[in-house]
Amino acid sequence: MDAASWQQAKDVIAEALRRTPSDRETFVRSRCTNPEVADEILTLLAGMTGPHELDALDAVGATDDGPLEPPDGDADDLAPGTRVGPYVIVEPIGRGGMGRVFLGSDPRLRRKVALKCVLRTLADDRNARILHEARAAARVTHPNVATIHDVIEHENRAFIVMEYVEGESLAARLKRERIPVERVLAIGRQLASALSAAHAKGVIHRDLKPANIQLTPDGGVKVLDFGIANAPRVATSVASTISTHRAPTPEVARAPQPGTPPYMAPEQLLGRSADERSDIFSLGVVLYEMATGRRPFTQTETADLVMAHAKGAPRADRIDRAVPRPLADILARALSFDPKARFQTAADLGAALESIERTHYHARLRSRQKVRRAALSSIGAVLGITFLGVVNSAVYNLVLGRTGTFANDSLLTYLRWGALSLTGPCLLLLASTLLGWVLFAAAKLASTWRPLSRTVNSITDKLSRSGLQTLTSSSVLVPVIAIGGTLTLAFVFWDYGALIQSWFSYIDSSPHERFSPLNPEMRLAPRFRFSVAVLTVAMAALLVSLLRLRAREGVTDGRPGVYAVAALVAIYVLLNSAPYRVFYNTTVERIERAGQRCYMIGEDQNRLLLNCPDLDPPRNRIVSKSDASLHFVGVKESIFSQRRDTTRP
Repeated sequence: MDAASWQQAKDVIAEALRRTPSDRETFVRSRCTNPEVADEILTLLAGMTGPHELDALDAVGATDDGPLEPPDGDADDLAPGTRVGPYVIVEPIGRGGMGRVFLGSDPRLRRKVALKCVLRTLADDRNARILHEARAAARVTHPNVATIHDVIEHENRAFIVMEYVEGESLAARLKRERIPVERVLAIGRQLASALSAAHAKGVIHRDLKPANIQLTPDGGVKVLDFGIANAPRVATSVASTISTHRAPTPEVARAPQPGTPPYMAPEQLLGRSADERSDIFSLGVVLYEMATGRRPFTQTETADLVMAHAKGAPRADRIDRAVPRPLADILARALSFDPKARFQTAADLGAALESIERTHYHARLRSRQKVRRAALSSIGAVLGITFLGVVNSAVYNLVLGRTGTFANDSLLTYLRWGALSLTGPCLLLLASTLLGWVLFAAAKLASTWRPLSRTVNSITDKLSRSGLQTLTSSSVLVPVIAIGGTLTLAFVFWDYGALIQSWFSYIDSSPHERFSPLNPEMRLAPRFRFSVAVLTVAMAALLVSLLRLRAREGVTDGRPGVYAVAALVAIYVLLNSAPYRVFYNTTVERIERAGQRCYMIGEDQNRLLLNCPDLDPPRNRIVSKSDASLHFVGVKESIFSQRRDTTRP
């Protein structure tokens, strides 16, 4: 049958299925001028038996976009306000080959319900089986399964009263957008849980597909049509039994199974019995489509699908690299051609998905935490460096007497001097870290020497028996480090008191001898910075060690001591950074002004700030750049190198 004949045949089949079986042959032969086509259609119609025969019409006369629409004024429509048992019809909300779906109201419980009814032409000999299957499915109670509230007969038709689920179908969501991996895992886990609950009641869905999965507004998932799909019926793959390339396989033609071909398991396509592993295969197809944006098998003909199943689906992580490898492994197992190679229960599949979901969630959480910590650390570092730069410049302006526009510095200036002031401690920290690694490696290597290993173990045992190891507890170390750091700080202030006093004085008015420690020839500043840098790194390392030790011990008290150590670290950092610009930014251009030696210590657009050390206080002068008495010597030197007193007090 060619494509044109097949298109005509679908229309004829659709009309014939709406007629009584006794009238179908006459109708088909009257519509088909080609006897061979008519015979083929009648053969198909003869195989369409069972309560769900018009679900096959959905496959031959409709696509996934929607079922075949009946003509207006269909006798199966129910007008709003019609009573069906205790329920009141509100409006029609869906049409299918088998029947109609209405939004109804239950006045007794004041809730919305969905009523599914069978076409009048199918109602006579199929109601009993439909009601039987619906009652079986009603035993399935699960948060992810649409509940069947009631099954009733009205005017010789079966009505299935189901939970009305708001939201949109998974099929509609997939057409609109891709679904993130974490959402795929969450949906898959809920679907597996729903299947597991149904299988425990002996109910097999047999037609799990995106159109039967509803996504609720609160992020939940509901599986629709449980049990209804389990009723014996013809496969929705009727179209695939008529191939333009080859004759259908005898097994498929002999025993078609319910389902939608692209989502059916191989055993369903081959007409064999379906069990819960068939639902697992269908769920694998749905998960694959969610994860990659396409179905694992693109074929539409039954025979082609069976061949594709036998070859196996391409791995999901090859189709889309964003699919995690563990998820691709699960999909490959769920889509196995041999049912024995699949997950044997939906619970097993759900557990595997939950494991990946948990791992994926924690990985994303750790990744987000790392990004957050990195961002906060970067912001904190920039703010800390800026703060140190501000302090640095404030000390510099204080010593030189720079005020007003002469003291205005840009943010880049603050960042520059703040970063430069930390170079010493950072380099020292790097060197000490490298040395520590070397010593650790050497100790590890030395521990392999048995005599040394025995000696170390002997010493450790003696310390353990003597109780001296308790001296390494945080409760002992915190006060020791705090007291030791305070005494060391006091020694620094005593030993470098004159130097510290010099960068708290004013060159504009203080005596000359107070600035002699800042003379570069005395080299006090480098020694001071090195000493403070060593203490800064040592105190910071001790603070980090204390915090880790307290975390291991689970100690929460003794925080004042820890705060004291942290304050000492902050003081050492300030001592190291605050005078940096005073130490290393005092080499400026010398200018002769009316025969007086001066140094340019600041400038704005039209003025210069000069310091003339040979004058009596105040020594700073503000002059115009165009002052004729200015003579630029072209020599740069430290403003503290030419003081009269160059000895250390």
